[in-house]
Amino acid sequence: MQMGQAIIHTEIYASDHEKLGAWYAKVFGWKLQSFPDMNYTTGSMSDDAGGGVGFNDAKNGMPPGQIVPYIYSGQIEADVARLAENGAEINEIMEIPGVGKMCHFKDPDGNLLALMQPAMPG
Repeated sequence: MQMGQAIIHTEIYASDHEKLGAWYAKVFGWKLQSFPDMNYTTGSMSDDAGGGVGFNDAKNGMPPGQIVPYIYSGQIEADVARLAENGAEINEIMEIPGVGKMCHFKDPDGNLLALMQPAMPG
């Protein structure tokens, strides 16, 4: 039986992404990687693919405490169309070089989530 699309990443908004990432690394042993050019820190929970977390500095509309799950998408344009047809509030699809395509959306109750279509190697 085929399962649905999985959550592949979680983003945590922080007043200081490096400091909060270091706290999680200390408490849970996550391995951190800093991306200064993007003002972003990632944390790996295991050596396996998936299960990653990103620490992003808080921005307007994204206060500390906001957590955004990223759902895997193999065809982001089709998933965005299906979301729109079913009442989701959609932001535009963004390309993240070397990472893939992503799109934030709100479900009918106003919960913030995102789709992620990872870039394929090669």
